[in-house]
Amino acid sequence: MMKENIIANLTVKDDKYACAFADKIISESQETDKWYEYFDDFTSLLDHPKSLVRNRVLYILAANAQWDEENHFDRVIADFLTHITDEKPITARQCVKALAQVGLAKPQYIPRILSCLQSADLSKYKDSMRPLIEKDIVETEKILTDFQRRTPRIETSRFKIKKLSKNELENALEELEFRQADITDAELLIEIYNASFYNDYIKYGECPAYGKTKEVMEKSIKNYPKFIILCDGSPVGCVSCKKIEERVYEVGCLCVIPKFQGKGIGTRAIEFVKSFYKDWDKFTLITPMDKSENIKFYTEKCGFNIVSTERDGNVEVARFVLER
Repeated sequence: MMKENIIANLTVKDDKYACAFADKIISESQETDKWYEYFDDFTSLLDHPKSLVRNRVLYILAANAQWDEENHFDRVIADFLTHITDEKPITARQCVKALAQVGLAKPQYIPRILSCLQSADLSKYKDSMRPLIEKDIVETEKILTDFQRRTPRIETSRFKIKKLSKNELENALEELEFRQADITDAELLIEIYNASFYNDYIKYGECPAYGKTKEVMEKSIKNYPKFIILCDGSPVGCVSCKKIEERVYEVGCLCVIPKFQGKGIGTRAIEFVKSFYKDWDKFTLITPMDKSENIKFYTEKCGFNIVSTERDGNVEVARFVLER
């Protein structure tokens, strides 16, 4: 879609249509980075004279914060925070709520967000609205402070991905490599897992694959064979699989870092384990029931069937089986 059409659709006089279009962008941005390329265009609407447009853009930018590997948000965070005390109280409420998602996606902003929330002057708002904004502030503060307390401090600066042109990327994807990991890869695998499962950790409040210690990962490598997925020599994901009984294998983890999702790497990984474990009669795996994209991927692209559901902690998961 042309960016001119996107701007027009978000600012059209038909508010019902514009709202539906914004909701589509927000919903899709929870699962994919397809809208991130328009980040700067969305930013241009942040101070739009129409408050309904500002409301939409606040949520759109917040939804895309998780994809902001290029740190475009650094240029907009100051302006974003001014809307905590937007002239329109409804917009102020939307901003405060959206900041919870921004902070979870970009934890480095949390101290700044909390400081702005705590110092916000709400005296200009009517008595009917001020308590509502105050309540929103308390809720967002709680979300962010709870996140700070429970989130492990993880260094990911070593996790570097080479930038490729479109043609280079297409060629690299054609020649993916799968390298079996050993215990010396523990720290690299931790970084791949953390990048891939961060959103699940935020969504569910827990995720066994996120925040593993080096010792736990080393043990996992020994007990659950893992293959690092390499694209043009750079690590972009991992697939793990082990034999659980004669001719039956379990895929324990298939993960791809967000920047490389939706490019066919997952499908190639399943094909790889099928070729590596040549004697297979059955593969099994689980994934959360509410991850519609995962379910569609395993059933439609990989040929798995759902055979049951079960609980994994506080998450309902589907059990998939692929039979030869």
